[in-house]
Amino acid sequence: METPDKTEDTVIAIKISVKQGHNVHGRKAGAFQSFLQAAFSEVVLGVSEKKQGDPEGHPINYNFTFLLHLPNDAGTRSDIAQKPVTITVLELLPEEKKSKMNTVVLGQSALRLMPLLQGQNGFSSTLPVNPVNSSTIRDSQLGFSHKDQVFRNEVETTKSRVSWDTEICCFLDAGGASRLQQKILESRLWPVEVMRSTSALEKLGTDNSDIPFHGVAYVDLGPLLYPGVSFIRGAYAIQPFSEAELLNKAKRSVSVLKEQAKAAANQAKSRANSAVGTQKRTGKNFDGNYTAAKDPKEPAKKQPPGNNKMAANGAATSVAENEPQLNVEGNMYLEAKSVIVLKIALDKPLVAQITPEEMATRLKALIPPRPQPPQGPNRAEKAVLEFHKQVGNAVDVISQQYNELFRANGELSQNQSQEQKLQQLMGALNVSGRYFCFSEQFKHAIVRIVRDKLQQTDGFSDPQESKEFASKLYVYLVEEMRVALSKIYSSDVVEDCPDEIQLHSSQLLHFAKEAQLTGNYQQAASYYEELVVRHTHEASYKFGWGSLFMLTKDYIKAKECFYDVVATNQAHQPSLMMLGVLALMFERYKEAQAFLERATTIDPPCVPAWTLLGLFHESQNEPILAEWAFIEAKKLLRGDEAKSKGLKEDERETVQLGGNGAVPLQPSTVEGAETLDQDSEGCDEPPAQADSRSAPSKLTTTIYTQTVQFLLENNALQMAEHALSQELLCPEGGRSLSYLRHLAKLQLLKGDYSSAAASLKEALLHTNEFQQAKMTYLQACEQSPSCLTWLGLGSACYYLQELEEAEDALMEANHLNAENAEVWAYLSLICLKSARQQEAKLFYKYAVRFNLQNESLLEEIRQLMNQLHLSQVDSCFETSIEINV
Repeated sequence: METPDKTEDTVIAIKISVKQGHNVHGRKAGAFQSFLQAAFSEVVLGVSEKKQGDPEGHPINYNFTFLLHLPNDAGTRSDIAQKPVTITVLELLPEEKKSKMNTVVLGQSALRLMPLLQGQNGFSSTLPVNPVNSSTIRDSQLGFSHKDQVFRNEVETTKSRVSWDTEICCFLDAGGASRLQQKILESRLWPVEVMRSTSALEKLGTDNSDIPFHGVAYVDLGPLLYPGVSFIRGAYAIQPFSEAELLNKAKRSVSVLKEQAKAAANQAKSRANSAVGTQKRTGKNFDGNYTAAKDPKEPAKKQPPGNNKMAANGAATSVAENEPQLNVEGNMYLEAKSVIVLKIALDKPLVAQITPEEMATRLKALIPPRPQPPQGPNRAEKAVLEFHKQVGNAVDVISQQYNELFRANGELSQNQSQEQKLQQLMGALNVSGRYFCFSEQFKHAIVRIVRDKLQQTDGFSDPQESKEFASKLYVYLVEEMRVALSKIYSSDVVEDCPDEIQLHSSQLLHFAKEAQLTGNYQQAASYYEELVVRHTHEASYKFGWGSLFMLTKDYIKAKECFYDVVATNQAHQPSLMMLGVLALMFERYKEAQAFLERATTIDPPCVPAWTLLGLFHESQNEPILAEWAFIEAKKLLRGDEAKSKGLKEDERETVQLGGNGAVPLQPSTVEGAETLDQDSEGCDEPPAQADSRSAPSKLTTTIYTQTVQFLLENNALQMAEHALSQELLCPEGGRSLSYLRHLAKLQLLKGDYSSAAASLKEALLHTNEFQQAKMTYLQACEQSPSCLTWLGLGSACYYLQELEEAEDALMEANHLNAENAEVWAYLSLICLKSARQQEAKLFYKYAVRFNLQNESLLEEIRQLMNQLHLSQVDSCFETSIEINV
């Protein structure tokens, strides 16, 4: 096929040539005549010459050329995308076998013109000739969700299946793709209607009757707006059609099938009216009889009385039709659990996925990278430095031995000559073993000099070469020894002790964290500043300094710290996430998106980065992109849990979007998405995809848990509070133990110590991990002591069996509030365990007097009293609480 030619501005001409036919055979053995007929949209474009064929199947040279003239508009492009040019091969029957038809169809080919829409000027192809009477019904295996495994196995192996083998192509230009995105954003659920009927479609639209066996499947097209996704495929549940449900789910009020039925009925009526007009002009009835035309002046015949009754019945019927009716026939789809398998594919994604390289370029535009510092010493330099170090060690050992021999009372002995001292010193070094120790250390340093500095790794076969190398080595070692000694005894060179500095740095970091924990932020900042000065290019120290500024709400300095870290290391993921959080706080949304998107592309990928990106898209009212980011986060979380459980990589399950949609299978590389069965909508956390073997394991935590932990560790309290609210609303979340812990830490960092104590107290009811609660309560008591904080500390110590500490803390709580019933109850428990029965009774009396409501404490006191065989008399304590002993 050649390049389309424009005959006019409004018309295009496509030239199509059919060269040959291969393996063409007639209906019977022997020679035959065949020809081709081309058509487009049921319009014949041309007929070829008749060609002779032989039974051996030699190629037939048709050399058939025809033109296709089409308007140059959007409708034509849609037709080209949807409709093929059909080329029919026909056989000319012999004269003696002529009947009503003198030709018979041998086969048909379909020529798709899509390459022309994709920018090609021409193309060639070889098309198969298919029998026109072949059945289009075949078996196909469908997929179902894991909710009914028995039914699913039965359907996939024994039940009937039907495939329409129908593919519809549409052409989307830039404007069409934009409108499609907008339509999906307006309503992501698109209805696909099905019916079962033996009547023609036009008959269903004549009397406004209901569509028989009317069903609908709602296809979620939202995943087509995920970055990088170019197709979705899934098995979608068919439901009974309901106009109310159609309006609610798909935001549509008109049934497509009903509209098509009405359109077909109107076309049939128009054809019938046209035929009636023709017959009236000829004076002939439909039955073939002739009749005279009716006089328009003839009065109308009086209608019988029954007609009025019929009219009334017709009005009643019309009213009844407007009332909603139950789709009884459509319920069969629910009973059979029918699904329809659909695939929607695009040549390229509606939303292009930004590559990591593009994200890195955007980041460089925001934060230009600084030149990397010079690298440390190479292997040769390290070998020389090691030798210098051993020289210094030897000097220390010799000086120590010399002082032990010749320095008495701080003064050097003058009774011996230098030679005598040297002999005595060498003897003492040999006897003490010090000489042997540093000589062995020298051996290793010299070996490294030979191997790394002098590049001598092979042995010598010639003794003379060995002697020359030894002489060269000796000269070099003596020279380096002088360099080392000059450093040792030079007054203007400060001794470099990297090991001690490293140890000191770790201490500084410990002191900084301790000062931050106790609220001495100024002292903590000075420690971090010292660390940053000593280790200019160490990212962790400057990042920790920025986190401290987040706690003091000095966000400008915090941003400077994170900015410096990223300028030094463009792949520092925590700093990128914190910069994204700060940009979101200051409503710099483009920067926030750039930082967070870049953080998601850095290996290893982490759950908080994707979750923060999802929260960002939520803040921008982009629910589909937020959903995509959350799914990626859940996928990573599932993978982390699978690794922790020791599962193999290929056993991981893919997180699947429920509702009515599909999910990308891999971040960054996936082009399509699949889903197996959807029967729910509007879920924040849809059910997971399942194959025919097993269902995915349930997540033990949420994506917000790790995110909140990261934010709290780095004191991003505003975003942490937002993420906590999402964890509370998440179906897997709620007021779980992790939620209460994080809530208590957030309240503690915000200075709300009473609320933090209450949250920790609630958390104690969920777990027996009292050591962590003790440390948190202890911090709260130091910063803001109250009855609740001391009560929390006392209860934690009690359950840790630290009774003395528990009693001290509870007494502090009692001093602050002598009417707290739980304080008296815990004091009673401590006295019971300490065999102080009289005090236990007294404290219990006060607990009851102040209306103790904690049933678990009452039960614990009751059990301890039963163990100690104590009797309780209610009248002694003036209470109505009954205790069975």
